[in-house]
Amino acid sequence: MCMSCVSNVDTLAANGLMGVIAAVNGWERIADRRRGITRLERAQRIWLRNQSFMRSLDLDPIEVLGPPPGVPASAPAARPQPVLV
Repeated sequence: MCMSCVSNVDTLAANGLMGVIAAVNGWERIADRRRGITRLERAQRIWLRNQSFMRSLDLDPIEVLGPPPGVPASAPAARPQPVLV
């Protein structure tokens, strides 16, 4: 597409829309943190939402999205908390 085919209004509208999308995504992350939702739980919730969308398009979600997010095998084990006597 040539540059003369895109007006300043078109560019302003596209940039404004991207700004709104980024703000909404940031707001969702802040709200999830306040509710105590971890990154893993958020990733799993988003994957399930996308999975249902892929199934509605008759696509295999594992093939398109990859495996669902889970705890990585290299994740450090939880350290036991010290007992104060």
